[in-house]
Amino acid sequence: MVNNTERRLKAVRYYLEHDESLRTVASRFRINHVTFYKWVKAYRSKGELWFLSEYRRPWNRVAADLEDRIVFLKEREPGLTLRQAKKVLQKQGFEISVKGIWGVWRRYGYTGFIREKLSGDFPVHYPWGKEAKEKFKLAQEQFTLGRVEDAAAVLNSIPALPENGLVPQIPDSLLNLRRCLEKAAQLYLRIPLRDYVKRVHTLYLRSLRKKYYFSALRMGIIEIAASTWLGRSLSEQMKMIRELKRMFKGKNSYVVHYLDILEGIVSARHQRIKEAAECARKCDALIRRWRKVPAEFSHLLGSLYIHLEDYRRAEYWYLKILERGTASEENIYGGHLAYIYSSKGDYKKAVDLLREVKNPDWAHKPNILFYMAMRSLVNGAPGKALSFIKKSLSLSKKAGVQNSMIRAYFTIASAYCSLGDRKEGERTLKRLLPFVRHKMEKAAVIIDILLNPARRDYNLLRAGNVPPSIKLIYLLKEGDYQRAFSYAKQKGIMVYLHRYIFFFPELVIEFLKRGRSTGLPKGMLQLPVFNKEVPVYNIRFLGKPVLYKNQRYLRTRLSPKESAFIIHLSLKAGEPGRRIFLNELYRNFWKTSTAPGRNLSHLLVRVRKALKIPLHLLQISRRGGEAVLVNNGIHFLTDYSEFDQSITAARAFERAGEWEFALKEYSRAFSLFRGEPFMKMYDAWSDQMRTAVLNMVENVLTRLCTHSAKTGDTYGCRRLLEKAGRLGLITDDVFQKLYDFCPKRH
Repeated sequence: MVNNTERRLKAVRYYLEHDESLRTVASRFRINHVTFYKWVKAYRSKGELWFLSEYRRPWNRVAADLEDRIVFLKEREPGLTLRQAKKVLQKQGFEISVKGIWGVWRRYGYTGFIREKLSGDFPVHYPWGKEAKEKFKLAQEQFTLGRVEDAAAVLNSIPALPENGLVPQIPDSLLNLRRCLEKAAQLYLRIPLRDYVKRVHTLYLRSLRKKYYFSALRMGIIEIAASTWLGRSLSEQMKMIRELKRMFKGKNSYVVHYLDILEGIVSARHQRIKEAAECARKCDALIRRWRKVPAEFSHLLGSLYIHLEDYRRAEYWYLKILERGTASEENIYGGHLAYIYSSKGDYKKAVDLLREVKNPDWAHKPNILFYMAMRSLVNGAPGKALSFIKKSLSLSKKAGVQNSMIRAYFTIASAYCSLGDRKEGERTLKRLLPFVRHKMEKAAVIIDILLNPARRDYNLLRAGNVPPSIKLIYLLKEGDYQRAFSYAKQKGIMVYLHRYIFFFPELVIEFLKRGRSTGLPKGMLQLPVFNKEVPVYNIRFLGKPVLYKNQRYLRTRLSPKESAFIIHLSLKAGEPGRRIFLNELYRNFWKTSTAPGRNLSHLLVRVRKALKIPLHLLQISRRGGEAVLVNNGIHFLTDYSEFDQSITAARAFERAGEWEFALKEYSRAFSLFRGEPFMKMYDAWSDQMRTAVLNMVENVLTRLCTHSAKTGDTYGCRRLLEKAGRLGLITDDVFQKLYDFCPKRH
């Protein structure tokens, strides 16, 4: 007897398409006529897909109606044990063994998990059964042939389907609830976070309506974990955790432990440090007793310790994953370990670790750039740090904008303070404060403490209800640098010391006067905030050029060429150690001159005199090849850099859907303009820069007008448009076109 699927299908189709008897066709294909009759009957009743499938339901498998009843029991009471289920079924008149119930629950994904892979992403820990394997293979074949509906029908017939790449490609409308839940679990970080949480919450409610509480529990866990990053209120999240714990009445289950750790993370994010620490203590003691700790649980516990800023314990749990983990786990969790190293102040190690990660996630590049920014800052290059932060912010995705904005603004504020401009640093933090006040309580408290020297929270400190990063600020406020440094080192929070110390420079200066070691990098100690001899020039050229030296207005008259040269220098070699090739200067400023070197020498004399720059800080060097102009110790700031930072921040706020904050940053960017930049500067580089700046202005205004026209809120856009037109930043034609596109609201 031939049992080949294609041969059987060919025989049945032939019989249905031709006017021949069943016995004749069976004889033609050399098949027993009784067997052939069964095939034809099955084809007519169950369809071609059943016929194509190689899977056949075992003869001794539990009857379908009883199987559904056993499944619904577990869905209705997620904490139900095998013996309890057996008693319930006996009362209903069904006799089935504990092993039989376990087999059904395992087939449908309620037990029998791969323990090492236990996770909130539940399809990951499903084992591949025979039915799932064979039906999934058929579904793939149908999908490849373009039969999406047939593929979905096969997938829907599988009791529990492990993680795969096919389900996410099938539209939700073709999938049953079970497959939609599995698809949602696999879509984390593949779609915008807000859309993802909305999708998961819809499935959570859908499961509740059907009284599928086990499925609702799974969606609820995912929703809590994902929404933690969206700034949901403490009461909302705690309410949901309590609801899920009520649904699951079991005591010793991975679900309960998962919820306990999530409760700790939520508490820590909302500054309930004592409660979070207690959760961490209990969960740590419990999980250490497990023979095999799933990577996801090590990660969750490590994440809880990160939120508590206990980086030593966090490092322990992440190293535990990597010690016995696979290459894929190293890729997933390597980024968290890099974050721990950066928090301890080892930025190089963090960058090196992240660069080794393959298949990086959406936060990979922004994180590398942030660590490079902090590394530049502590090595005495705040300008470079600002550049890296801008790039990091421009690459941040919608899901990570909140954290990106916080660390970007703090780093920018620290960079300005490191250059001795504390006022600009404080203004930067003030701009961030409204954004974080109701979303990131810890960041709001830190800003409030830094901006209000008189603030004291000694009751909270005594109660142990503040994280180490906040306690560190109070140690600095008390003037005890040695204790603050030792505390930061002990807790592994050197990154916070590197940020905050610029707000308390007198502590470091006092230590240096006494000849004592500060423990800070040498490059950091050369920054202007600690070394008053280092000059800092602020070049304001978004209008008529204005110069400041060490925050004081510099009275000087400069020719357009001298102004252009200073602007060129500030943007191309704005930090100590940076250089410009002389040939580049010759080509730009004296392209047709027969003696460009002499012209440059004369110009340098005038510029040094006007800006009061010591001779040794700006020199021409001819060592090792081509001649260069070297910056030996001057820091430059420009209003153009501030403009660029504000535009980048505004676009990041836009991506996050925070239009109100985006408009504030756009308004700040335009407030920096006092007129048309590079007026009467006719060298090639100035001309290119003028065009680039004005094009950026036009693009930003076009973007603003398009968005405002959609929302109907045109007031802010029209105000900026009128200012740009008044200052000559856009042509009359562009002004009129955009003004008409952005009509006044009545």
